[in-house]
Amino acid sequence: MHSGGARNASGFDKDEYPLETSQVPVSPYTMDPVVAASAIDSLSVSHEDPLETIKDLKRQLANTKRAKIIAAKLLTESVAKAENMERKLEKLKSIVEEQKVFAKRLEGWKDAYKAMEKTRDDFDEESNGLVLQHNELVIEYDKLVQEKGTAVEKCNPSLNTGARDEMEVEAQGGFEDAVSQIKSLSEKLNTLALEKAGLERAMDSFRVTREQENRAIEQNVGRATATYDQVVRNNGALEQQLSLTMATNQEFTAAGTALEQEMNALLQAKHTLEQDNCNLHQEKAILEQILATIKTTIQQLIADKKILEMDMEAVKAAKVELTTEKAAVEEELTVAKVAIEGLATDKAAIEEALRVAILNNDKITTEKTGIEAEVKKLEAEKEVLKGERSGLEEKLATSEAACVQLSTEKMEAEKYLERMVAILNAITGSEK
Repeated sequence: MHSGGARNASGFDKDEYPLETSQVPVSPYTMDPVVAASAIDSLSVSHEDPLETIKDLKRQLANTKRAKIIAAKLLTESVAKAENMERKLEKLKSIVEEQKVFAKRLEGWKDAYKAMEKTRDDFDEESNGLVLQHNELVIEYDKLVQEKGTAVEKCNPSLNTGARDEMEVEAQGGFEDAVSQIKSLSEKLNTLALEKAGLERAMDSFRVTREQENRAIEQNVGRATATYDQVVRNNGALEQQLSLTMATNQEFTAAGTALEQEMNALLQAKHTLEQDNCNLHQEKAILEQILATIKTTIQQLIADKKILEMDMEAVKAAKVELTTEKAAVEEELTVAKVAIEGLATDKAAIEEALRVAILNNDKITTEKTGIEAEVKKLEAEKEVLKGERSGLEEKLATSEAACVQLSTEKMEAEKYLERMVAILNAITGSEK
C-alpha cells in the first residue's frame, strides 16, 4: 500500500488523499453548525448506502471471476479434446498412409498374380509343346518299330544266302540304327516323361500355391477393403467430431471473449469504485475536518458558555450589589426627601428670618442658593441612579437572554456533534 503519510485512528491516510485548499475551512469560527449539518445531510443523500453498493460490486466481481475460471477450465478441456482429436486425426492419417502402402502392396500382389497367371500360361504352353513333341516321338517310335518289322520280314530264310546276307547286313545296320534311334528316342521319351512328370508336379504345386495365394490375396483384399471402409467411416466420424469440437471451441472462444469484455467492464467498474472510494475518503476527510471544526466550535461555545456563566455570576453579583446600592440610594433619597422637607421647613423659617432679619439678606440668599444647588445636585444624582438602575436591569435581561440562547445553541451543537460522531462511527465501522 502506501508507506508514508500520517494515519488517524480510523486508518485514513490524509497524505494519500490530500484535500484541496478550497475544501479546508479557514477558521473554526467561520462555519455555522446549521451549514455543517446541511452539508453532512447532502453528503449522506448523495452517497446513499455506499457499503451495500461496494459489497454488490465485489460479489459481481467474484461471480465474474468464478465464471471466467469455469470458462477457462472448459476452454482448456475443449483445447485438450481438440488436441486429442488432432492426435487421433494424425493417427488416422498414419493409418490411411499404411492403407495406401497396403493398397500399393495389393497392386503388387495383383501384378504378381498376373505374372503367376502368365507363368501358368507359359507352363501350359510348354506342356502342350512337350505333349506334341512326345506324340511326335511316339509316332516316330511306332514308325521305327514298323520299319524294324519290315526289316525282319526281309530277312526271310527262303531268300538266297547272298541276298539274305545282304539284307541281313542291311537289316542289321538299319536295325542297329533303329535300335540306336529307339534308344535315343526312349531316352528322350524317358527324359520327356521325367520332365513332364516334373512339369506336372510343378504345375500341381504351382496350382496349389496359386490357389492358396489367391485365397490369401482375396482374404487380404477383403480385410484391406473392410479396414479401409472402417477407416473411411472413422475418418468421417472424426472429421464430424472435429468439426463439432472446432465449433465448440469457437463458442468457448466467443464466450471467453465475452467474459474478457465483461471482465474489462468489471475492471472499469472496479476502477470507478476505487475512484468513488477515493472520493468517499476525501469526503470522509471533509467530514472529519467539519467534525473537528464542530468540535472546536462546541469547545469554543462551551468556553463561551463558561465565560457567560462567569459573566452571569458577575451580573448576579452586580445585581445584588445594585440592589444593595438601590436600597442605599433609596435610603439616601428618603433621607434627601426628609432633608428637602426639612429644607422646606428651614426655607420657611429662613424666609421668616429674612423678613425678620433684612440685614442678613445677602448671607441668607447665599445659603439659599447653596441649598438650592445642593437640592438640584441631589435630584441629578437621583436621575443618574435611576439611569444606572435601568442600564443594569437591561444588561441583566440581555445576559439572561444570552444565557438562554447559549443553552439552546449548546443543545443544538451537542445534537450535531452526536450526529457527526454517529456518521463517523458508521464510516469507520464500514471500513473495518
